[in-house]
Amino acid sequence: MTKLRRKLFGRGWELSVFEDDIGLVLSLPVDSGFLTHSFEFYIKKPDLEALQGSQLRHKVLEFILHERLQCRMNEGALRSVEEEIGPVIQAVLHGNIGRLIEAVSASPNSERIRYRLNGAGLTLD
Repeated sequence: MTKLRRKLFGRGWELSVFEDDIGLVLSLPVDSGFLTHSFEFYIKKPDLEALQGSQLRHKVLEFILHERLQCRMNEGALRSVEEEIGPVIQAVLHGNIGRLIEAVSASPNSERIRYRLNGAGLTLD
């Protein structure tokens, strides 16, 4: 049986939030070469509100998750990453600017994330 979903946040091929019969779902499509996978994580209303309220938090989260999850695809097995990603989501959406900088710096390709933020007209300074 297919779950009915309503899109609450996001456009096109980017980080989005949907509402289904269970709750709010943060969804991020990730591709790596010929592989494409959509990763999904259940979030709460304050998480959605943080995304809606800050373009910087939205883009930092999108870029960090993309970098981390793309590495998972190259490992061959799309195992559960909830334990790793859950704390990242919380730090980016609810942490102070120091936590945002720390989350970006801990990413596999932090310079690429900073470059993409700059391209979106955003900085962590």
